[in-house]
Order: sequence, then structure tokens, then C-alpha cells
Amino acid sequence: MTHRVDLHTTSWSHYPREAKQLTALIEQKLLSLQRLGEGGKDGCQALKEEIEEHFEQLRALNDSVPEDNLPRSDRLRLERNRELYNENKADFERVLKNVETHKQRTELLGNVQSSILEYSEAHQALNREADDIANARRSLEAVYAQATSGHETLIHTQNMLDRAGNRIRELGTKIPAIHSLLNSINRKYRRDHIIVGTLIGFLVFVTWLFW
Repeated sequence: MTHRVDLHTTSWSHYPREAKQLTALIEQKLLSLQRLGEGGKDGCQALKEEIEEHFEQLRALNDSVPEDNLPRSDRLRLERNRELYNENKADFERVLKNVETHKQRTELLGNVQSSILEYSEAHQALNREADDIANARRSLEAVYAQATSGHETLIHTQNMLDRAGNRIRELGTKIPAIHSLLNSINRKYRRDHIIVGTLIGFLVFVTWLFW
């Protein structure tokens, strides 16, 4: 509700009622502004502008009263109303400062909570990445263990084959028949390789010749 007053010269008969209404309205809205600011609710800016308008109206009302020929009691009342105006104006500045402080504190708290949430999410992501690295490391260790075991098996098999070959050669040197048989197998193996190589070469030559 907006209270309007005539900004021209105001007669004393209307002044006390107008001043009382504006002062009560300002004090009521100051309480509302303080509650809104403490609750972090919207509407503070609109209410602030209404209160500033009421202060301007009350200032104009106080200035419009002619002080000449006023009785001492009425002059004292006018001075008291001006003091109330200054007191309410100081309260208004204090409430505005408290509202702004509460707003900044709320924003700061929101930023801190947001930072904590971001840190928590980043920490969880790092934990997940660390778990993935640990799992990959365990997998690599398992593969390395299998490779090592396979290599040891191959070495063991190669050693067995070497020992078997040595025994056969030893038997061949001790038993002439076996030695002769091994030599015959080796000669036949080399002859077969020569025949197969010659045949492959001939076929390649014929293929190239008639291509």
C-alpha cells in the first residue's frame, strides 16, 4: 500500500496524523524487510524502494510544515518527529547492511558447499581411477606370471630335448648300427630337401616361362 501526501504547505491540523501514519508504515515495513533479509527470500529490493519512497514523503511532510507562530508544544512535537525520522533512517541503513551481509554470507556458504561437492566428486573420480589402475596392474602382473611360467616351461622342454638328443648321439657313437642309421636318416633328409627344392625351382621356371 502506497501512502500519498500533499507536498505543498501542510496545515498543522493534518500534520500529526499524516506524520504518524507514515512513521508507523515505515517501521512496519522495516520489520518486514528485516524478516525477508534474514529468511533469504525475494522481494527485498521492491520493499526497499517502497520504504525509500515513504522516507521521502515523510521528509517532505516535515519540511512543509510552517514553523512560524507554532506553539512551543507543537514545535517540540515537530522536532521529535524529525528525530524519529533520523532514527528510522539509521535503522533502515542498518537493516540494509544486515540484509546485504546475510546475502553475501548465503552466497559464500553456497560457494563453499559447491566447492565441497566438486571436491568430493573429484575425489571419487580419483578413487575410481586409482581402482582402475590397480586392477590393470593386477592384470599385468597375472599376464607376466603366466609368461614367466610359459618361458620356464619352454626352457625345461628345451633342456629335456637337448638331453634326449645328447643321449641319442651318445648311443649312436657307442652302437655303430644306430650311428649308421642316424647318418642314413640325415642323408635321406638332405636328399629329399634337394629334390623338393629342385622340383619347386623347375615348376617356378616353367610357370614364369609360359606366363
